[in-house]
Amino acid sequence: MNNPASSFVKQVWLVLLLAILLSGSLALVDASLQPRIEQNQRTRLQNAVLEVVPGGQSSEEVESGKVNGQTVYRVLGDDQQTVVGWAIPAGTMGFADKIRMIVGLSADANSITGLSILDSRETPGLGDNIKNDAFRQKYVGQPANVTLEVVKPGQTADHPIDAITGATISSKAVTQGINQQLAEVREALAGLTTGSP
Repeated sequence: MNNPASSFVKQVWLVLLLAILLSGSLALVDASLQPRIEQNQRTRLQNAVLEVVPGGQSSEEVESGKVNGQTVYRVLGDDQQTVVGWAIPAGTMGFADKIRMIVGLSADANSITGLSILDSRETPGLGDNIKNDAFRQKYVGQPANVTLEVVKPGQTADHPIDAITGATISSKAVTQGINQQLAEVREALAGLTTGSP
């Protein structure tokens, strides 16, 4: 007859051995795929930078010391010398999780030229509508040197952004993230656009 205690110990060791083998296998897979994951993230970021600045053909990161330690990309046109705009990563806490985005600015940094949502886990069918063109286009053409304000239907503001129905928190989060990041780099960008060192 089998001893129940002995059988239990064997099963526990078997489960532990399987757990160690599986976790080790997952760690190896993760380590082997990490360079590819990082390359895909860099490619996605580069594509987003060029997407938010019309006419952009390439970009280069500006020395962080020149923009208050913030990341800013100078977007260049066809000749690889003419600045056609700027791209600024921004992030904020949304309803469900952190929202990461890229904001495009005109060459003089006075108006918003585009918005791309890089990462968002907002509520499907509601907050995740921040990824839709209809919502992102609300920012295009807005001045970059003012505070944008989310409004509900029937409300007014000096520089309004219409909230997504049922997703006001997500709408406000995106707008807050943009306002905050632009405020951080506004003065430094003014110096860069006028050619100051």
